[in-house]
Amino acid sequence: MPNSTNFVIYNALFFVLLFFISLFNKNSNKLLKSYVLLLWAISAVSSIFMHIMMPWLSSNITLLPYIYLQVCFLIYMIPIYKFKETSLNYIKISNRELLEYFIVFVSLISLLPFVENTIYLFKTYVIGGGNLGLLESTYYIKNEITVDANLVSDSWLSRPGRFLNNGIRYIYYSLPFLLFYYLTYKKISKILFGGLAMAILCIIFFNLNMADRMEITYFSLDVLFLFILFRKHIPTKRKKKLVKYGSIVLICFFLLFSTMTLARQYSRGAREKRDNIESTLFYIAVPQLNFNNYMWHIKQHTQGDNSFSFVKSAIGLPTFKKNLEKREYWSSNRTGIPIHVFYTFIGDWFMDLGKTGTLLFILILSVLLKNVIKDKKSISLIALFFFYIYCDIAIRGWTFYSMKAYTGQLILFINIIIILIISSAKFPRKNLSK
Repeated sequence: MPNSTNFVIYNALFFVLLFFISLFNKNSNKLLKSYVLLLWAISAVSSIFMHIMMPWLSSNITLLPYIYLQVCFLIYMIPIYKFKETSLNYIKISNRELLEYFIVFVSLISLLPFVENTIYLFKTYVIGGGNLGLLESTYYIKNEITVDANLVSDSWLSRPGRFLNNGIRYIYYSLPFLLFYYLTYKKISKILFGGLAMAILCIIFFNLNMADRMEITYFSLDVLFLFILFRKHIPTKRKKKLVKYGSIVLICFFLLFSTMTLARQYSRGAREKRDNIESTLFYIAVPQLNFNNYMWHIKQHTQGDNSFSFVKSAIGLPTFKKNLEKREYWSSNRTGIPIHVFYTFIGDWFMDLGKTGTLLFILILSVLLKNVIKDKKSISLIALFFFYIYCDIAIRGWTFYSMKAYTGQLILFINIIIILIISSAKFPRKNLSK
C-alpha cells in the first residue's frame, strides 16, 4: 500500500530529524536527549523495512495516529530538553553514611544468590558451551510458570538463595543509579563498590540464566544512559577504567544475547524459526507500527488495568495483579486488538486512558517533572532519581511501558521509598569510605 508506506517513512523522518537537530545542538545536555531520540529513530527507521517485508502486519496505517504519537512524545521530552547538567554539580543528600550502610546491607543479602547464579551461569555458558537445550528449557518453563504453579523456573537456586534473590530483585531497580552516583565521590571504598556491583551482577546473572533478553537489553540501555548522565562528575582516572571494563562487559552481553536468541529459535524449531537479524528487527520495528495499526482503533479501553494496576489497588479499586488474569479478561474480544504486543509506552497508557486522557496525563507529568528539576545549580538525590525514572520510561518505552505490570509498579514504589529515605533521612555515622 503506497500511502501507508509513505506514512511510515514520514514517521521515520520525523524521529531521524529530531535526533540530528538534537545531536548538532550546542546545549550541554545534548547527549542525554540525543540518546533517547536515537532509540526511537532506530525503531522508526526499522519499521519501514518491517512494513515492506510484512505489509499484512500493518495494513491499517494512517497519518493521524503518527501525528498523535509524535505530539505526545514531544510533550514528554520537554523536561529532558530543559534539564541542565550543571544541576549535578551539587547533588543534595542529607547523609551519605546512610547510603553506605544500605550498600553493606545489599551486599550481604546478595552474596549467596550471587554465588549460586554465578555457578549456574558458568555451567550453562562456559562448561555447557551455551547449552541451547538447557536455555530453551528454562525459557519454556519461565513462560509457562503463570499457567502451571508447580513449575519452578529458577531451580538452580537453593531455598534461602531464592528468597534472597527475590529480595534483591525488589530493590534492584535503584542499584545501577546508586552505583553511578557513588562513583562520583572523590574517594570510594573498593569493598562497598564491589559489594554494590556484586548485587547488580547477581540479578544480571539471574536474567542470563533465565534467558531473558529483554532485561539484559534494558540493563545495557540504562547503564549507557547513567554513564552519559554522570560522566562529567566521575573522576577522570576512574572514568577511563569504567569505559574500558564496561566495553568488555557489553561485548560479553552481546555474545550472550546471541546465544539466548539461538536458544529461542531452538525452542520454536521448524514451527516458527527466524534468523537472528529478522528476529531482532521484528521486536525493534513493530511498536510504532502496532500503535498506528491496532491501538488507535481500540474498541474498549482497559480502565487502568493495563498500566496502573498498583495505583488502582492502592486506592481500593478492583484490578488485576496477575498478567494472565488481565490478559484473559481484557482479551481481543473486548478490546478488538492484541493485548500482549508492543505498543510503545505511550500506546500502553493510551490503552488505559484514551486519546484525551493520555495527552493530559503526559502533559501533567511533563509539567510536574519540569518543576522538580528547574534548579540549575543543584538537585536532590530523590529529584535526580525521578528524572532517571522519567527518562528510563522513554528509553525502554520504544518497546512498551516496562513498569506496567503490578509487580513492576510495586518494585518502582519500593525503590522510590528507598531513595527518598537515603536522600532525606538524617542518620549521623562515621563515613565508611574514609
